[in-house]
Amino acid sequence: IPCQPPPSNPAATINWYKDGNLVESVENMFQEYSGELDYGSLIIFNPSTSDSGDYACEAVNVNANPERRKTSAVTIDIQVDGQGTYAQKFVQDHYVLVKKGDDAILTAGATGWPVPEYKWTLGVNTEIDISSGSRFSTADFGRQLLISNVKTEDRGTYWGQYKNVYTDSAVVVVRLYVIEDIAFDTVLSAKTVEHLTPLTFDCQCSGTPYTSGDPTAPPSVLWLRDGQSIVDGDRFKQEDGSLIMSGLEMTEAGMYQCFCYNTLEITQSYMSVTVKNMTLPVTIEGPDIAEAVYSQNIWVTCIALGYPLPVVTWYKDSAEISASYDDRYTVTQQATTNKVTSVLRVIAARESDVGTLICRAVNQKVDTYTAQLDIDFVVGHEIAPSITLSDISIQLNSEITVEAVVYGYPTPNVTWFKGEDRVPIRTGGRYTVQSAMLIIDEAQSSDQGLYIAMASNGVGEDAFANATISIGVNTTLLVGSAGGICGLFLVLSILILLYILFRQKQKKEYVPPLTAPTPSEQEIEKR
Repeated sequence: IPCQPPPSNPAATINWYKDGNLVESVENMFQEYSGELDYGSLIIFNPSTSDSGDYACEAVNVNANPERRKTSAVTIDIQVDGQGTYAQKFVQDHYVLVKKGDDAILTAGATGWPVPEYKWTLGVNTEIDISSGSRFSTADFGRQLLISNVKTEDRGTYWGQYKNVYTDSAVVVVRLYVIEDIAFDTVLSAKTVEHLTPLTFDCQCSGTPYTSGDPTAPPSVLWLRDGQSIVDGDRFKQEDGSLIMSGLEMTEAGMYQCFCYNTLEITQSYMSVTVKNMTLPVTIEGPDIAEAVYSQNIWVTCIALGYPLPVVTWYKDSAEISASYDDRYTVTQQATTNKVTSVLRVIAARESDVGTLICRAVNQKVDTYTAQLDIDFVVGHEIAPSITLSDISIQLNSEITVEAVVYGYPTPNVTWFKGEDRVPIRTGGRYTVQSAMLIIDEAQSSDQGLYIAMASNGVGEDAFANATISIGVNTTLLVGSAGGICGLFLVLSILILLYILFRQKQKKEYVPPLTAPTPSEQEIEKR
């Protein structure tokens, strides 16, 4: 019952009267003086019919002079008829956050008459021991569950069930979170790491998080370097408390800090990280020839590798290509950790541009680390591609080389296919594709068939040529080299000569039969 006295200085003293008699705090009735809004309110627990009557509130400034003393009163008529009402909760489902070792108060409030009876359980059916000596007890007619010296195993969902004769059992659900002190499971210590070498820093903590809402998860982890956040990206990733890196630059050495935190606590562990100084030699990649089309633009790319990052400079016939060299020549560069991609653009190529382009890369720290790429720069008019192939016969287990005759400008690219379905042929296994040349190792019968070569250079339509590969007789087994042919001819000649001599000998020799008559001299001479 609010009194709401008028303001005074000093504050007034509040007295309550029931039916003209001063009210004193008794078992079910007391005055509440805490709080600005509730100052002087009269609270009656479990009103009964005997509490019906006229109540008066009196505010008196006892320290003021008698002539300035004022009295303000309000009269309230309370009637308690004793009629029963349904039990209805006025405390909604909620959660309670408490640190391990502290005390917790769980509240499940409901109104109704008779006063609802309360029963507390952990979950739906696990009853709570509130006997003497237990860490669990109740207060406020059972509305509150008190837990002293909270332990980790106390966390969970509590049900404050209430009912009276007019209401079946209802429940207020209270979720209890127990926050534990954070402890580091991983000890960080000073490290010296290789430059640009992939590595992982582990930072594992135990405790209760409640920054993520999952009571079974570890605390949240945050990594800093020299007090600055480490941004996740291609080279850095924070995952399950670990800091995963593709490699550290020299400038990324420093103090690495691992912070573990939850709702009530934050703690850190740190380590000094040193990156070994390292210099990588310079290498360079790019084309051997750049073919420009007359009056058209061309882009020539040169890639330099090394650490520290090399400086790339372009030259034309030994003259440096700078801003003042030629307005038609421009150079753009893009750098990553240990690679510089440099692109030379020539606008509207002309015959005077023909010559030698040089892409030179020099290490910034060790000037003896230098790499150079010479590129033949040619300029011509567009010519549509053409291509021809010839059928060949192969021998099993031998090497096959199929070479196409290609014509066009810029030099056409050649793509190889097999069969009418045009199955692409790429380098791998027994096959080697070298632009206009196809090489097959250890030829097999399955290599027979139709082969198609396609030439394209972006000018006109693509050109095609067909060739058939078939299996022939392996004459090397019979013929061999030129020396083998001579040897075979000599052997055959000797055999023929021996045969002739043998036949002549048979003709000259004559052995008369034992019973034959003696021939005449003319017959002998004839024979």
